[in-house]
Amino acid sequence: MSKRRNPGDVVRKVPGAGFVGESLVCRIPDYFGDIPEPCFASLHRGEPDDECMEWPNLEVLDANGDVVGHCCHVAECEMEDLDPVSETRGEK
Repeated sequence: MSKRRNPGDVVRKVPGAGFVGESLVCRIPDYFGDIPEPCFASLHRGEPDDECMEWPNLEVLDANGDVVGHCCHVAECEMEDLDPVSETRGEK
């Protein structure tokens, strides 16, 4: 089972998720009023996770933590934890 996420969470999007090939540091925005939908990715992989949700929009962050773009339709099973302070500042 993937981890449940909330607006404001900073995550690493796995490669290929959100219609973007690369792995990116992203934040789930809290101003769109987005409501996550049931996950299509886990169902498509043949590993249905009834609790996994797909977020319609994510903000792509640069090394300073500033928003530099957006990606869409990223499921919780396609997100990884990261240290929001060090990794968003490029200190992996």
